Amino acid sequence: MGRSAKVLAGIPLENPALYHRIRFAVGDPAAWLQIEGEGAPEKLLIVRDIEMERAKQQVAVDGVFSPADFTPVGGLSGDRATATAQALAEWIQRKGVVKVITDRTLPFIFAWHIQSIGLEIEYDPDLGVMERRTKDDQELEWLEQAQRVTEAAMLMACQKIARADAKTDGSLHDAQGPLTSERVQQEISVFLLEHGYVNPHGAI
Repeated sequence: MGRSAKVLAGIPLENPALYHRIRFAVGDPAAWLQIEGEGAPEKLLIVRDIEMERAKQQVAVDGVFSPADFTPVGGLSGDRATATAQALAEWIQRKGVVKVITDRTLPFIFAWHIQSIGLEIEYDPDLGVMERRTKDDQELEWLEQAQRVTEAAMLMACQKIARADAKTDGSLHDAQGPLTSERVQQEISVFLLEHGYVNPHGAI
């Protein structure tokens, strides 16, 4: 039957499916694949060269590489996403893969380069779905930590409001001046950043 490869690719910080699979927060393109068909599955990752050492320490895969490790005959594009897609297609070809399976999040640039080497892509709507619906011990620990920091941020905001002086016009003031909702939101965002979290709905 030949070898098959499950593929997830894109930017981990923007692609929840890819991030959940590798648990590696990075804003550059990356590609994860699991090759099956001969012995135990082989899990591999392509990331930008400057992220390789960090990925080797944090990602549970059998190998971490950069696009330059799988340069096609025509060379790599200067565009990072294109280069990653080119390297992924070259890698798949070198591994003798005959079928590629992916989920709905695969960016078209990766699909196009895989198809350019003559392979069809099979869409699996269930790929990774059950894994994301259940939480392992590490994820439960992360949720508990996030909950503690969130509660601390809300306590800080409530205390700031409670300690503010109420003026006759109904406005609140503290040592920095008017305590507006925008200021409270900003301070919550700063608090979260200082503790390693972001407030996606906040403005700094």
